[in-house]
Amino acid sequence: MIRWYGITTGTKLCGIYWNLFGEYYIDLKRKLSFMTFYSGDSGVFRYKLDTVDTKVIKGDFGFIAQLNTKRAQERRPPENFIKMTEIFDANKFNFTRIKKDEMLFEMKCPAEETTARSNDRGDFIVANVSPLEYCHVLLVPKLYACQPQVLTADSLRLALHALLLSGTWKLRVGFNSIGALASVNHLHLHAYYLAHNLPTETLPAEPFAGPCHLVANYPASGFVFQFPPLKRRSEGSLMGELDFFIKDVYTFVDRLQQSDIPHNIFITR
Repeated sequence: MIRWYGITTGTKLCGIYWNLFGEYYIDLKRKLSFMTFYSGDSGVFRYKLDTVDTKVIKGDFGFIAQLNTKRAQERRPPENFIKMTEIFDANKFNFTRIKKDEMLFEMKCPAEETTARSNDRGDFIVANVSPLEYCHVLLVPKLYACQPQVLTADSLRLALHALLLSGTWKLRVGFNSIGALASVNHLHLHAYYLAHNLPTETLPAEPFAGPCHLVANYPASGFVFQFPPLKRRSEGSLMGELDFFIKDVYTFVDRLQQSDIPHNIFITR
């Protein structure tokens, strides 16, 4: 099972089977490992990330703490924003400017191979040159469409498909809106591997409205969506249920965006 957890400066998913999309399956971890290793040898990264000092903090929640001084010292300075709905500015840093070696690969759905793809359709996985963790990459939906850092239903679907393409629970996907740690105003999500269980994966949640639940007994307020839900709405395969799930989550997130409420999204098994 997979669950999607969300905080208005955080969010969660936890509970779907990767082989649900077996016809699209690749060994994503192997591919990411190879490509990020290759990029490391090519001098793409701003620093070499051999190991990250990690510890579990004692207490009721078991938070994970990591020390990564090189990221703090050597990453690109974050952009300053005035409001959440900043217009994409081609004169500022964006992912159309990255080096060729930072472009790891493009994600394509086999069903789309027989149809014409517009020039801005490409969904790319690019190296994060200032990585937080092992295989830290960025998912950039429709890279050449130059979309601002505002979540779309398509980008949420891409994030879920990427998660399901990995056969391990260690892959996590996240999104930071402007005002909630986003540093670039070009639509992207983060993905990386973390070999630790996180408190957000097993937090108790209370029913709130429809498929949405409230986080309970946690230092931060937040919301939870779980897939597959306890009450199924699609009589067919889980693919149909996934469409309902994406619609539910996006409707909720879009309300936050329309209300100018900064938010984070965290997706995990």
